[in-house]
Amino acid sequence: MASSRTAKSKLASRIRQILAREVAAQPAGENEDPIEHLILAVLEGCDTPTSKANEAIAAARRNFVDWNEVRVSSVGEIADCLTCLGDMARQKAASLKSLLNGVCESKRGISLNFLRELTVSQAQAYLASLPGTDERAVGAVLLTCMNSPNLPLDDAGALLCQRLGLLDAGRVTQKSKRELEGIIGKDGLLLFHRFMAEHARNHCAGDIPNCPACIARAECRFALEEYAKAARKPKAAAQRPAAPATPAKKADAPKKGKAKAVVAKPSGKKPTTPLKKKPAAGKRAPKKAT
Repeated sequence: MASSRTAKSKLASRIRQILAREVAAQPAGENEDPIEHLILAVLEGCDTPTSKANEAIAAARRNFVDWNEVRVSSVGEIADCLTCLGDMARQKAASLKSLLNGVCESKRGISLNFLRELTVSQAQAYLASLPGTDERAVGAVLLTCMNSPNLPLDDAGALLCQRLGLLDAGRVTQKSKRELEGIIGKDGLLLFHRFMAEHARNHCAGDIPNCPACIARAECRFALEEYAKAARKPKAAAQRPAAPATPAKKADAPKKGKAKAVVAKPSGKKPTTPLKKKPAAGKRAPKKAT
């Protein structure tokens, strides 16, 4: 058990080095309102990568004065500027409007700056009470804005960690989640969060992940096993083209032109003389003229 945890910790360290080069993950500044991070987390959800959620937020900023104007707008008006989310635009628009209304009603304003004055448990309880939030969205705000050592983890993120070899297969429990956070380390949680938010939905979802597009493929157990399977396949069988189908023979068409007369070959027998007909009974044969 200890050796397995040690191996996972070493694997996490190597992946963290890759992510440090490839992923931009900065914690929220002291003057940055956590509302932005909560909106980002809600728009990401389980079916939208971070890049698309950021694109949606940028579109909302261009079309509305502030988040309060978004709140008082209709779902249709909000959805019209979230077209980058495709078929999910209207659903995400409704979730965003509901979230902003919840914040406004509870604190009479569209701001979450007060969260920094609360304890982590108090902030967690408040965020969980807002409409449209889930465990992952709450964890994202706590990690990004309050430096809480809590890795936001949903089904897509759990699948990615299992394929990497950092998380055992099966149902994720609070115990296994805490073990994963310990393996990654506090300094790497934000990097892993940003990595999972983008790659888990863009490249690692479903039964057939897009391993060549993943920045961690060189250390991914699943990707390495797939490459090994491909290498074991006989190259000749993989490269040999399929034999073309043999076309069916066509019946010979009759040739155009005049038909040649068929000449009967002689049989070698003498021709027979036709027999003369005998006159009928009672009648004499006519005499020949002399």
